[in-house]
Amino acid sequence: MVARWCCCCASPLEARRLSFETERPACLVQFIVGRGGGGHTASARALRDCLLSRQVRWAAEVEFVDMGYLASKIMQGRTTRFDADELYNWLMRRGYYRLAALSGPVAQLFVRLARRKLERGLRRFWRERPPDAVVCFVPFFGTVLRASLLAVCPSTPLLTVVTDMASSCAHNWIDPYDERESANQVIVAGSATLQQQARELGYPPAHVLSTSGMVVHPSFYGDEVEAAEGGGLKKRVASPPLGGGHKGLEPVGVIFFGGFAPMRVESIARRALRSHPSLRLVVICGGNSVLRLRLQNLNEPRCVSEGFLLPERIRDIFLTADFVIGKPGPGVVAEAIVCGVPYVTENVAPMSQETCVLEYLRSSGVGVLIPSLECLPLDLLKRCAAARDRVTHLVKNRAVFEVADYLESVVKIVSE
Repeated sequence: MVARWCCCCASPLEARRLSFETERPACLVQFIVGRGGGGHTASARALRDCLLSRQVRWAAEVEFVDMGYLASKIMQGRTTRFDADELYNWLMRRGYYRLAALSGPVAQLFVRLARRKLERGLRRFWRERPPDAVVCFVPFFGTVLRASLLAVCPSTPLLTVVTDMASSCAHNWIDPYDERESANQVIVAGSATLQQQARELGYPPAHVLSTSGMVVHPSFYGDEVEAAEGGGLKKRVASPPLGGGHKGLEPVGVIFFGGFAPMRVESIARRALRSHPSLRLVVICGGNSVLRLRLQNLNEPRCVSEGFLLPERIRDIFLTADFVIGKPGPGVVAEAIVCGVPYVTENVAPMSQETCVLEYLRSSGVGVLIPSLECLPLDLLKRCAAARDRVTHLVKNRAVFEVADYLESVVKIVSE
């Protein structure tokens, strides 16, 4: 059996295409992911790693299916080196957020116009490799996925894990409930807004898994990471901290824009160090090696630059911080809040799918919203201290464990 539309998440840097000979495992669970931004694959990897930590027998054989490559194969008969996902990432890396946001409406139009052909191709895909469960981590394709899966594998459950805090015109996650086509679909909703949207679109309670937050990698829970061993907790020793203002040392800020920081981060860091003489900065550059080199050339002992980091290391850095600075991405915000750290971001011109994140930070009080990250207010530390107090009063986010529990239960039922 040749699986030509799958991708591998062995590397934390990217999902790479593979064409490989493989037999269908006894229990096949497919994760539908995308390369447009890092949040989709990060959430999928978080869930997979949570299942692996519990020693779930089928977790090691979870297939990551890249929806962009699969759609290209269906529509054109081949995959391309530079597609819509790569264009989106190219724009994001250069800070062209408004242009990148236009990809959402374009993707929705594409799916609407190509629905019949996409459904036919998906039916062929699932006939060749019928799954026991499908977990979708991408927007836009919900209707074609559930219709084609129901036609070929009517008993296979489809979980849609929403990686935003709301379904929007830019990222449409929740299609109207259809009594026939939605029979096996469950929406995983990690915010009150998503839960309300699902209800308004007709989803019965049994078709909505309301979690306590967004899916975050289990490493961010440190010594609270759940394991299957004896039903207890798996202890993990954190690496030595960098220090933090809330512990009586110099204040520490972290700048983190996701997998590929834009070049404007250099300006943000320079100005922050100038306006706050006692501040120490850790800048996570991700794949932007040029930015990291420029920061290293500053020869500024108060500024440490990092490249790509594993979730465990990001957590350790967050735990030392008085605040995290970045764009209002739902994944990074959720990671910071799990670590008990307030989030600092701009309150102007967000991407459409990030408007709900700003509203969450504003209404909950766990964020500090400012006009420009290049001009940090002089009372930033005081405002962050107040936000940190709000963070401690939030309901603890256990979403990754809640989704893992649910997926284990439905796979057990289907495979029996």
